[in-house]
Amino acid sequence: MFQKCGLLISSLHLHLATAQDHQQQAAEQQRMQAQLSTLATLQAKLAVVEPKLAAAEVELIHTRTLAAEAEVKLAGLGALQRQLEAVEAQLVAVKGQAAEADEKFLKERAARRKLHEQLQVGPGV
Repeated sequence: MFQKCGLLISSLHLHLATAQDHQQQAAEQQRMQAQLSTLATLQAKLAVVEPKLAAAEVELIHTRTLAAEAEVKLAGLGALQRQLEAVEAQLVAVKGQAAEADEKFLKERAARRKLHEQLQVGPGV
């Protein structure tokens, strides 16, 4: 009878160990299912984000192109500004020369008038 009890206890231990193994396997399977579910969710989010990222990269390239074009235009504007300043300086110089020429002309004309008047009045007086 002890022998039967011993076999029965051994059998119970074996069933208990098997049940524990099944329970551990079921828990592991649940963890794996949860991880697969999380992975599927992340993949779905990635599928939504990837096209947005690609569009953002295209927009970034476009923006960089526009920035490079703007830099070229700014450089051109800087060159034009320097040319304009040089022309403005030349204009100021030419205006100064014109003012000097006008003053010289007026002085010479006044001298000619004075001489003309002296010649008109001179011998008859």
